[in-house]
Amino acid sequence: MNSILQGKLEIIEKDFQSGAGELAEAGIGLLAEILLFAPLDNPARALKLCRDVAGRLAEVRPSMAPIGNWAIEYYRELGETISGEGQDWRPEVAEDVKRKILKRKSSVANLLVMAAEGAIGGVKSVFTLSYSSTVDRILLEALPHQCEIVVAESRPGMEGRRVARTMVDNGRRVRLITDAQMGLAIGEVDIVLIGADTICRDMTVINKSGSYLAALAAREAKKPVYVAADTFKINLAATRNSIRLEEKPGEEVWAESPDICRNTYFEPTPPKLIAAYITEKGALTNAEMEKEIERIRLARAAAPGV
Repeated sequence: MNSILQGKLEIIEKDFQSGAGELAEAGIGLLAEILLFAPLDNPARALKLCRDVAGRLAEVRPSMAPIGNWAIEYYRELGETISGEGQDWRPEVAEDVKRKILKRKSSVANLLVMAAEGAIGGVKSVFTLSYSSTVDRILLEALPHQCEIVVAESRPGMEGRRVARTMVDNGRRVRLITDAQMGLAIGEVDIVLIGADTICRDMTVINKSGSYLAALAAREAKKPVYVAADTFKINLAATRNSIRLEEKPGEEVWAESPDICRNTYFEPTPPKLIAAYITEKGALTNAEMEKEIERIRLARAAAPGV
């Protein structure tokens, strides 16, 4: 089992194209799969196995909080299910819990898109970068069909091309630009919309490198920056100064001279540059997000975790 687990964790660790939400779903699937190895006569051991794997998922991509948060949600749901059944462990319980958690995750995403429609549904143009399944849904479902979408290519992985292709395939007005053009492009749009891989407890947003520059350009151009992220993106243990920003191989930047390249994938954007956080609980101002983070902190302090 250890070799299977390690192989699955490495897939998540090395997946630089998928967004945090997609990788969180992969983590949920991994938990359900690994629990097939749990002993049938010992629900306590099944729960411990789930807790151990959830803990490892929380560490595999430190800049992507949803992977660990949804794994913890799975663990808690599994514990309640086993406790409620009062019987021996059954492998099919793992799949039942997986379906329940994925349904919950989908509901959270739907509420966020509805909040986005209320907050920014009337804009005529938007700038974004990198890939976020949350941002993709907002662009397609919450914004007007005629809205112009400007996308930075997002080197070195070029995730912006994936966004642009999706928008083109859905008949949207799209302009794909190099990252170097973002300062010019942001002056020509109504808003900047970015996703978040993590929201730290000090409300710092961790997202693909380029997000901070986009926010600075937006401030100069007097354009509001919206961050689309559900509350499962919150990492209570992290701050701007403590979170470990992921570094990737220099070969992605320049294959012939990787030794002189630095490839930091994610960067922090301070809350003072953010107009609102679009969440499943609405579009929250900085003050409202601060209260929500404190509410979550108190709730988790009162409940068992991983």
